[in-house]
Amino acid sequence: MAVKPKKQADQVEQAETIPFEVGMEQLEALVAGMEAGDLSLEQTLDAYERGMALHARLALQLAEGERRVQMLQMQGDKPDADAPWVDLPEGEA
Repeated sequence: MAVKPKKQADQVEQAETIPFEVGMEQLEALVAGMEAGDLSLEQTLDAYERGMALHARLALQLAEGERRVQMLQMQGDKPDADAPWVDLPEGEA
């Protein structure tokens, strides 16, 4: 049975609207269900399809988080003159 494009699009859309932690829980549950071997072939394929959509979204979220951390680290190398906690030497304010 071929994967229906509409169904695949729905899976991706649903994966894009959930928080990272919820997506991880769902992905772990899908994997556990498939590993248990209690699913029919169609259910297994649906779970696999949903898992791939979740995996793609979670990978994007992790990449975005890594990018944000790198930006913060780069900003941390330069003092922010507007930050109230930064002690600037006299004459530099």
